[in-house]
Amino acid sequence: MKSSTYEETRFIQSILLIFVVPLIACSVYSAYLVNNKAQLYDEIENSQKSISHYMRKNKIFPTAENVKMVKDHTHAIQEYVETVRPFMTVKPIVPPETVVEAGVYFKEQLYVAHKIIIQEANRKGIQIPDTIGFGDALPSSNEVPILLRKLEVVKALFSMVFRHGAARVNVVKMLDEEKYMYDGDIYREIGIRMDMHCSKAQLYKIVYELANAVPVIIVKDISVIKMKDGTLDAHLICAQLMYPAQEDGI
Repeated sequence: MKSSTYEETRFIQSILLIFVVPLIACSVYSAYLVNNKAQLYDEIENSQKSISHYMRKNKIFPTAENVKMVKDHTHAIQEYVETVRPFMTVKPIVPPETVVEAGVYFKEQLYVAHKIIIQEANRKGIQIPDTIGFGDALPSSNEVPILLRKLEVVKALFSMVFRHGAARVNVVKMLDEEKYMYDGDIYREIGIRMDMHCSKAQLYKIVYELANAVPVIIVKDISVIKMKDGTLDAHLICAQLMYPAQEDGI
């Protein structure tokens, strides 16, 4: 009797394994398919919306040939940027390897440059301010390459003033730096303000030479007040783009 009951139990278990387990598996798989089907419908709907939005702009739908043309055009622009970059940007000036203390080296360079500017101003009869935009503190080593580059811009500005003439230079001031990103590259803009008293002809010549300098010195802003004697009180904001920009918190 026990044997018969045992055999019946085994038979029922076999039936369950044959029919119920596959049924459960089918249920789970069906749920998976339904979920994937919903996702597929969403992707199709999004694609249709994108195509409809694109077609409403009356543009030709992109082809492989169009994509290649755009890539070629982009490559040509990148090559052009690399060609003009040496004329439009400058690099930080690294002190010679023999320099032990970069901050002291900058102070020496500043002293020499300021002395030459004072001598030339006296020779030309042009009044200049007591300082040329740099503070008295000793800079840190990582600041020096930027400061040396700024000093070169200041020297170039004074050189143009001496070449074309002015009654006086009132102010030379370093401005806050700005950073720009183009195609993954970071550029640092170094800005300098110079206020001067000059004639219209002198100002024209200075601005013209700034625009033709290599590397270019950008005149970002200029404001002029005409004085009673016909001379001009001019305020120039000049800048150069430096590449690569140092990412060191300077």
